[in-house]
Amino acid sequence: MRLLAVDPSINSTGLAYFQGGKLDGSETVNVPKDRLDIRLATLANEVRRRCQLFDPNVALIELADRWTRVGKNVEALQMLAMATSAIFTAINFHSQALIYFVPVTDWKGKRRSAEIRREMELLFNVNFPSEHCSDAAGMAHWWMSQQKAKGIIF
Repeated sequence: MRLLAVDPSINSTGLAYFQGGKLDGSETVNVPKDRLDIRLATLANEVRRRCQLFDPNVALIELADRWTRVGKNVEALQMLAMATSAIFTAINFHSQALIYFVPVTDWKGKRRSAEIRREMELLFNVNFPSEHCSDAAGMAHWWMSQQKAKGIIF
């Protein structure tokens, strides 16, 4: 199984790639400041390109909810929702992956990204390029653990 985990952002989206349940890599997609429509198109194109190269069977997209810090800022939440939509569309139309939205409060709770990064870097013995990447890896690790608890093995 090839799994792509995505921590969406309009500025800096984290991607983590897993094959057979093991971390295969991670990267950050940085979107230059520009008009919103151009930023969203750039983000979608970058995610599409990576989907075509990696060809995931499963994609996880982190879903922000009202309990997150960004949820207190309506404009930031709207921008994040648009970025999430662009990512979903890119994955949905350019891969055969099953797509799951993972609420951030389900997998992360109230832990901070810096804490997740330290934990994931120790677990995977890797230095992540950004907290967005370690969040994507942490979400994937949590999701795969949940699946294994249900008897699904990768």
